[in-house]
Amino acid sequence: MKKIITTLLVLGIALAFIGNVFATEHADTYFIDIKIGKSYPYDEKIKVEATENIMVYNKSNKDLEVLDLNVNSLLITYFPTGRVDVYSSDSILLYSMAGDGSVLLGTKSGVEGVLTIAGNRYRGYVTLINGKEVYNVINHLSVEKYLYGVLPKEFPTSAPIESIKAQAVTARSFSYSNMNKHIGEGFNLCDTIHCQVYAGYDGENVNSNRAIDETKGMVVTYNGKIAETVYHSNSGGHTASSENVWRSKLDYLAGVEDPFSLNTNGSNWSFTMTKAELSQRLIAQGTDVGQVTHMEILETFPSGRVSNLKIVGSNNEINITGANLRTILGSTLLKSTLFSVDTGTVKVERPLFILSNTATTIINPEENLSVMSNNSVQTIENKNVSILSANGISKVNTVIETNSDVITFNGKGFGHGVGMSQYGALEMSKAGFTYDQILKFYYTGVDITTINR
Repeated sequence: MKKIITTLLVLGIALAFIGNVFATEHADTYFIDIKIGKSYPYDEKIKVEATENIMVYNKSNKDLEVLDLNVNSLLITYFPTGRVDVYSSDSILLYSMAGDGSVLLGTKSGVEGVLTIAGNRYRGYVTLINGKEVYNVINHLSVEKYLYGVLPKEFPTSAPIESIKAQAVTARSFSYSNMNKHIGEGFNLCDTIHCQVYAGYDGENVNSNRAIDETKGMVVTYNGKIAETVYHSNSGGHTASSENVWRSKLDYLAGVEDPFSLNTNGSNWSFTMTKAELSQRLIAQGTDVGQVTHMEILETFPSGRVSNLKIVGSNNEINITGANLRTILGSTLLKSTLFSVDTGTVKVERPLFILSNTATTIINPEENLSVMSNNSVQTIENKNVSILSANGISKVNTVIETNSDVITFNGKGFGHGVGMSQYGALEMSKAGFTYDQILKFYYTGVDITTINR
C-alpha cells in the first residue's frame, strides 16, 4: 500500500483526455517512456547488460534492427552536444547515436527482452536523453509491461485476486490519464511516488502479472473519458470528495461512506506531541505563534475530515487547514485529516491528610471515607469533602485541574482519502465483491471500458 500515498498531490485535475487514439491500438503495442533511476552527470558511463546480444533499434520502427552490436555487455554515456556513445565493456567506442530518444538499445528479443541497467533489470528498451546539465535514463516499453513493475509496489501481491485486479485497472487508468505529466522533460512518467512507483522486471510478481493480464486494456471511464483514478491506503470509514482536498470537483470522485475500511490496518491511530514541539514545527514553516497553548477544530467536511482549525499561542493565533497541518507535521505522523485533537486540561487527584493526636493518616484518592454518626456508618467519596470548623464549613478540593503540555491526535485512515481505499478494496474482495464492483463503489457513476486489446 505504498501509495500511501503517503505525499500531498498537487492534482492538476484539468485532464488532458487521451481520447480515442488508444482505441485502435493493441494494448501490448502502446509504448511509453519512463525515467528510471537517478539523473547522471555528463560523461558518466552506465553499464548495460543482457543474456543475449544487444541491438540498436529505431524508436519509430522497432521491428527493424538497425545494428547488432554483437556484445551482451556495454557502457553508455551522454554528451551535452546531444550524442549518446556506446562502448564495449573495455571502453572501446562501438557506436554513436542521437541523444534525442529516437534511437534505442534492446536485446535480440526486442519487446520481450530484458536489459540490466545500473544493476536493475527492465523489460523493453533503454535510451538516454538530456536533462539540463545532467542526463536521464529512459525505459521504453508497453503500458502493460510497465504495469508489471508498478503493481507490486502499490498493492500487496498476497491479497485476493479481485482486489489486485481492481488496483491493476486503477493503475492503468492513472497511467493513461497522466501520460503527459513529464512531457516537457522528454518522457511520460517517472518511477517514483510522484507518478507511480515502478521497480522494473525485478519488482514483478506472478499474482500481480496475472491481474494485469486478466484486465488487459481495461480502464475506468466517466462520460466516455478516462478517469483520474487516484487512490489511497485507508479511508478511515468515509472517502473524501476531490474538491475538499484539491479544490477541483470531479463527480466520480465524490466521498462515500466506506464501512469496508473500518477495523483494518491504518483505520485507527493516535499520537501525542508536546506543545513546544508543535511550536517549533510551526516556526520551521515560517509561522510563529509563540508557545502553543490551545488547538481547536473549527470546521469539518462531510467526510469528517478537518477543514479548518485554530492554533492559539502565547503571542498570536492562526487559522490553518487540516491539509496544511498535515504538511507541517508530516503525512506519516498525521496520517490523514480525519482526526480530533485533545489539548484540554488534566485532572490530578490529591490525597487527604487527617491529623489526630497520635499520627497523620493519608487517604489516597481511590479510597473512600467512612463517617460514623448516631445513626450509622456512611461512606462518602474522597472527592467531595467538606470540613466543619469554628470558622464555618470549608470544602476540601481533592481534585485539581492543570493545563496539559501535550496535544493528542486521534485519527482514522491513511492518505488523502480520495478515490479507492486500498484496504477497503481488499476487504471487499474478501467479502466476495468482484474488481468491477469494487471500482464502481469507490468511483461514482463510472464504467469499466476496454480501450484496446
